[in-house]
Amino acid sequence: MISIRRSLTLWLIPGLLAILAAGGAGLFFTVRSILTSDFDASLRIKAQALATLIKSEDGQIEVEFLNDRMTAFDRGMEPEFFEIRSEDGAVLGRSGNLGSLDLQARPGSFDAPDFRNVNLPDGRPGRAAGIRFRPVSEVEEEGRPVVEPAAAGGEVTLVVARDRTDLDKTLAAIGVGIGGIGLGMIAASAFMVGTAVRRGLRPLDHLSDRVASIEASSLSERFPADAMPAELKPVCGRLNDLLARLEQSFQRERRFSANVAHELRTPIAELRSMAEVALKYPEDEAADARTIREALAIAIQMQTLVETLLRVGRCQSGRECVRRESVPLSKLVEEVWRPLETPARNKGLVVSNELPSDTVIDTDPGLFRTIVQNLLSNAVEYAPAGGRVGIGWIRTNGGFEVKVDNTCESLTPDDLSHLTEPFWRKDAARTNSSHAGLGLTLASECARLLSMELSADLSTGNQLNQLRMTLHAGSV
Repeated sequence: MISIRRSLTLWLIPGLLAILAAGGAGLFFTVRSILTSDFDASLRIKAQALATLIKSEDGQIEVEFLNDRMTAFDRGMEPEFFEIRSEDGAVLGRSGNLGSLDLQARPGSFDAPDFRNVNLPDGRPGRAAGIRFRPVSEVEEEGRPVVEPAAAGGEVTLVVARDRTDLDKTLAAIGVGIGGIGLGMIAASAFMVGTAVRRGLRPLDHLSDRVASIEASSLSERFPADAMPAELKPVCGRLNDLLARLEQSFQRERRFSANVAHELRTPIAELRSMAEVALKYPEDEAADARTIREALAIAIQMQTLVETLLRVGRCQSGRECVRRESVPLSKLVEEVWRPLETPARNKGLVVSNELPSDTVIDTDPGLFRTIVQNLLSNAVEYAPAGGRVGIGWIRTNGGFEVKVDNTCESLTPDDLSHLTEPFWRKDAARTNSSHAGLGLTLASECARLLSMELSADLSTGNQLNQLRMTLHAGSV
């Protein structure tokens, strides 16, 4: 399982270890370079000083060393060594403590000697500096000695060596110190990383606990976004938005369940009442026949309600099949209007049809018929006597709009957002059992499946308002 805490720890601790190791190594090598440079500088000075004592006289190399006064090359503790060779490899001079052993070193120039680690004759580790140069000669010029390069005698190789035990011990002590400090810093860093990760993720743990405590009965609660770190404020905002949507959804579901119970309670009560009457008067054949007819009508009403609910559910879940084909719009509307002519005539409605007779659209005929049928039946049902009902069509950029208008008496602008809610009806129409308040809900869901949108608009007048339901389609 992926863990933020584990991931941060596994990344931070090795990262800090690598940084500390690189810093410690860099510090050690820097100190070693400085100390070694100082050690080499002393060797270079010693070699250059000895080189000034080597002269060339009449083609002969002379070494003006006074071994009895050069105690550094004879002392027992930390002795120094030197060796001088001519260009042909002959030994011109050496320190007495060398004996018959040779100093192995490659010579560099006078100003840039070659430095390297060597094993001294006494077996201890040492460091040598080798230079190659041409000895100078002294001549008299008006009573003053003048030093100039020798014209003969060739080059000379001088190697100076020194015990480096103290340098190695110093470097080892520095290395141990850096290592010890590094281990302490590693332990402290691991502790600090663990503590920082735990403290840093504590708000996330609190948020997780709050999320785990949310139940259906506590959807009204909200997360304190202002008290959260900046990184968690967007998360709290999204969670609060989600809780608001869930609360609205649960409220809709509760209203839906209550409305379903309300719609089914009345016909069930009627069926029970008729059954009880029929059982009480079993000899009345006329009453029995009337009871059967009324029970059949109630059963049909309940069947219609259940089938509509099931179809709304299929549309909402996307399980309703969509099969597109070319549909003559005017012909479809005429077929839908035919059963509505009588109710419209009885109410004295003024009907207008502004659909072009040659308009053909590409859509699912069944779903589109359901939309038009519910819009027109809703308009005829709720238009007042002597009112107006109209249907029109306009072409838009890349699509079309179908408009169904009807006059109305009781609707207000605040009611428009509720028109497509399941079972919603104005109180004055609540007693009409022929409509369950699902027609516009089903029409809206069918429109969504067809990638269309159903909207409502209310125009207010002096006496009657006019409701316009508009079906927006993206393409013809």
